[in-house]
Amino acid sequence: MPQEHNGVYGFTYEELTPFYPSRSALIKQIQRDRDKDSGLKILRRACYSKDALIHIDSIPSHILNALSDPRQTTHPFEKYYKRDKEALRFFTNYQLDNGEHLTADHQDRYIVNASVLNALLAFRADLISERKRKGQNQFGIDEILRTHSITFKKALQAKHKDEHNLPEGGKAFKKALKAFEKHGYISLISGKHGNNNSRKVTDETFDLLESLFTS
Repeated sequence: MPQEHNGVYGFTYEELTPFYPSRSALIKQIQRDRDKDSGLKILRRACYSKDALIHIDSIPSHILNALSDPRQTTHPFEKYYKRDKEALRFFTNYQLDNGEHLTADHQDRYIVNASVLNALLAFRADLISERKRKGQNQFGIDEILRTHSITFKKALQAKHKDEHNLPEGGKAFKKALKAFEKHGYISLISGKHGNNNSRKVTDETFDLLESLFTS
């Protein structure tokens, strides 16, 4: 996730390493570019509890596009994100152990989370295809997805008035994405809600809910 230093954005070594064979290869590239007019430039050296940052304008465009430039007016996920109608049907139908349905707030959060995860998987598929076409390795894709998931929150709120609460930590995020890919919508429901089968609602109720989400 980009950090701001003296009014300028930069990325950490950890965020850039996936685009190079190794961390040492990245460091060697930085050293080679040090006395050149172009190439990777250090924006901030590591100090105390702060990580070193590489100047955003010195990062190659193909890497910056994958990382997401915070100065862009649109987010890379914009073309992938849309409300999942099947998720709407699933979570409005879902019945708890006590016979009740999920609250409206839980339904909405799960629907948004499912829609963002769908966007993540679609973006990942395109990214893998693009890298294969260019003969590039597939290292670091999970970290790119995690970063996009975090940075998309602001755009999601601004444009769609939606909020997601997918995990931000590396291991937790990867686990959530893998579970959704394998088990689908049910993986998003908190354990405290139980795992009963869903109950159908009337078509009129579904149409009403869908119209509310559309509006």
